[in-house]
Amino acid sequence: MTKTTEPKKAFAKIETKEDALGVIKETANGFFVVACLQIIIGIILMPAIILDGVVLIVLGLLLRQLKSRVVAVILFLFSVIAFIMTIMNKFGISSEGGGNIFLAGLMVYISIRAIQATFRYYLLLNDVASKEDILDS
Repeated sequence: MTKTTEPKKAFAKIETKEDALGVIKETANGFFVVACLQIIIGIILMPAIILDGVVLIVLGLLLRQLKSRVVAVILFLFSVIAFIMTIMNKFGISSEGGGNIFLAGLMVYISIRAIQATFRYYLLLNDVASKEDILDS
């Protein structure tokens, strides 16, 4: 009996509408995890980042429910700003921002995948709708 391992949806190719939905769900989950980490760290060490965690939860929920390209782009911008702030904090340019460059980079990657998935989802959705229109005529 051979066991095939299916790649995680967040890292899989997006070839079908279902693939896109899976990646959207997994990227939203990724942002939920980051948000929870930020809220926990905020409660323990730095209350200022609790708001960042709440914003990520709201955006993650919107991404998951609406499959919105706009929300995916906003998450990307949020992630890039967080990444820049983390780098600036590491080099002593700013005292704001986190200290985990890996986590900030992961957020950027996840947001890029969210953009790819949402745009691909609507492309495939429109493609299916046009094929149905052709079959109806």
